[in-house]
Amino acid sequence: MWPFLVALLVSAGLGLAVVALVWDDRAPGTGTGVAAPGATEPAPTEPAPAEPPATEAPATEAPAAEPPATEEPAPVQTPAPLPEPDLGTPVTVFNSTSISGLAAEAADQLSDAGWSEVDSGNYPGGTLPSSTVFYGTAELEVSARAVADVLGIAAVELAESDATAGIEVVLERDFAG
Repeated sequence: MWPFLVALLVSAGLGLAVVALVWDDRAPGTGTGVAAPGATEPAPTEPAPAEPPATEAPATEAPAAEPPATEEPAPVQTPAPLPEPDLGTPVTVFNSTSISGLAAEAADQLSDAGWSEVDSGNYPGGTLPSSTVFYGTAELEVSARAVADVLGIAAVELAESDATAGIEVVLERDFAG
C-alpha cells in the first residue's frame, strides 16, 4: 500500500505543477498563453465542489456594434505606357571637337541601334559645356531621350531656335563614344 500512496502523491504533485504552469502561461501578461510542449492537463482526480448559482442581476446585452466598414484597397494604378521613340526621326550628329571621325562614329552607333535617318558633320557653332542632344518640338522629346541613351549623353534640351526640325546631337570632348 505504501508504494501506491507514494505514486499517487507524486502523480498529484506533478499534475498540480503542470496545471500551475499552464495556468501561469495563460494568465494575462505572463507568458505566451501556450502550454509547454508535451504538457497535457491531467484528468481531475476528484470532482470539484459545485458552486452555488450567482444571485447577480442578469446582465443586459450591449447593443451589437456594427462591423467595421471594410475598406477596399485602392485600385493599383499602372502608369500609362511611355510612347515609343520614332526611329525614323531625322538625327544629325555634329562634331564640335578636333577629334576626327567622332560624329561618324556616333552616327554608326545610332544606325546600329535602329535609327534609320542619321547624318553626321562638323558643328558650325561654338563649343558647348558638354555633349548635348537638342530636339525641335515637344513631340520629339521621347525620341531625343532615346538618342541620348544610345550615345550615353546626359544633357537633352528643347532647341531654342526653330531651325531644328528633328534631333541634333552636338558632341564635345566629354563624349565617350
